[in-house]
Amino acid sequence: QVAALGGISTICYCFVLPAAAIESVLMQGSFAERKTVAVTAIGLSTSFISVIISYVFIVHIGVSPKGALMTVALGFVIAKFLKSIMLIINLRRSTPIFPAKDLFIFLPKLIVLTALVGICAFGASRLCEKVVPDGLAKTMKVVQLQAESHAEAVVEEKPLPTAEEATAT
Repeated sequence: QVAALGGISTICYCFVLPAAAIESVLMQGSFAERKTVAVTAIGLSTSFISVIISYVFIVHIGVSPKGALMTVALGFVIAKFLKSIMLIINLRRSTPIFPAKDLFIFLPKLIVLTALVGICAFGASRLCEKVVPDGLAKTMKVVQLQAESHAEAVVEEKPLPTAEEATAT
């Protein structure tokens, strides 16, 4: 179950990659113009939005633990997108970048790219399940048992057990 939650978290956080990449470029542009107050205010406000989303869904709506994980991760994604949009608007005030027409073409492309990244992450997760048919949780348990057996053998100065011997106990 831990591996499944890790997979869900990874898929949700993969959605943020396009917005985070754009944000890093926009942040450099903003700091190059020494606009630290506006950028800090934008960062704080979008972080607050992420916290509000998590709070409302977890405390007031009462989502399941898996839902809470997804809420926090997707709240972070939404906040990053809002931050990127706010940084673009802020930079447009002083820099002749992102004409309105190009911006309205760019933002849908960003959303499509985000969906593709999420689909690829989901596909990779499904592929891992096919490659490891017993599930990642079971595989992780086998690795843990092998590590414990090897640690025991080293402490007791015995020969290292094979994979079959380690999992047979």
